[in-house]
Amino acid sequence: MVDAIGSVSSQQIRPAKKDNAINWQQCTSDEIIEYEQQGQEVPDYILQWAKEVAKLENAPEDITYEMAGGATTVEAINANQAVNSNAGANAEDQVDPTDATAIRDKMTADGASAHLQARAFRGYSDQYTAEIQNMMDTMEEYMSQAQINSADAETAKDDVIARIQSLIARRNNTRTGDEAAAKEASRINNEIRSIGQEGLSTVQGLSAPVDNALTQLGTAEFTSLTGRNFGKETVSIGQLPELNGFLDNTGRMTTKSGEEELKQSDLGDRTFASDRVENTQHRGMINTSINEISKASGAIPAETNTTDAKAAENKAEGDNTVNDADNDQLAKENENKKEEVAKEDPATVDDKVLSDPEEILKRKQKRGLV
Repeated sequence: MVDAIGSVSSQQIRPAKKDNAINWQQCTSDEIIEYEQQGQEVPDYILQWAKEVAKLENAPEDITYEMAGGATTVEAINANQAVNSNAGANAEDQVDPTDATAIRDKMTADGASAHLQARAFRGYSDQYTAEIQNMMDTMEEYMSQAQINSADAETAKDDVIARIQSLIARRNNTRTGDEAAAKEASRINNEIRSIGQEGLSTVQGLSAPVDNALTQLGTAEFTSLTGRNFGKETVSIGQLPELNGFLDNTGRMTTKSGEEELKQSDLGDRTFASDRVENTQHRGMINTSINEISKASGAIPAETNTTDAKAAENKAEGDNTVNDADNDQLAKENENKKEEVAKEDPATVDDKVLSDPEEILKRKQKRGLV
């Protein structure tokens, strides 16, 4: 059984170095890629930006993520630089690179023509259309790993519970009434807690991808929201009369770019909402595994409140961990939980949240559900 727990632990994602002192938004694409090659844990959206900018032939030299405003096209990068180049030293003069309305207002105030604004905002919309797709692809990877780890956590929990039940049966079969029997019962209780602590460590370690997916979801949802705002401004610019003259297709091109971004944001919103529901289920499965191991063994999960931990430890001492009735109830709860999770299969969640049949099929194929 120990080998089973060890094999589950070995499936965790290989940890990378993490230097919290690095300000990723003030790094150039070359610096970001070099850090990543050195094994640093680079935020996904930062690394994706660096790789996209590195492909550009005419990108400005020494451009940082912050200076580019996250843009990945030459037009959008230059537009961001133009917006902020004359902003001055005061913080209130700076324009938020994620505020589409503020950028357009600043360009208008600086005398930028409708054609220049159209070109810049087509770049923004195209950028966010691509970024949202990258976020959806990235979330597929995160959710696949979260699904694997939550299942592995339940397997590890089942192994631990089985070992504990075996020890409880042995303890209950020991003779009573003498010092040797009392020592044997105490030894078994200590072994139960030790096995529980080992199991808790394994399960809590397996929760990392689930927590990482939650963090990444916040970034993905913000990207979709920001892209939507740029898409709306792009469509608005595309409808300007001066861009829709005879033989001038600038308005139609610009409107199409904005509309494509808005469709991508719609798809992103639905996808990320589905991912959030699914990730909540994975977090719930892991929490259930942690609680069941703790209840069965008297072991205390990491980061538990000190007062609560002491109370739980005292209760475990007084109750000799789990009695037979508790053990039966635990097994029953475990079976009920499995039935609940089966009813809320990720495939079912996708069907509820996503309406596009092709997208549903695509996501199921990636998860191996069909």
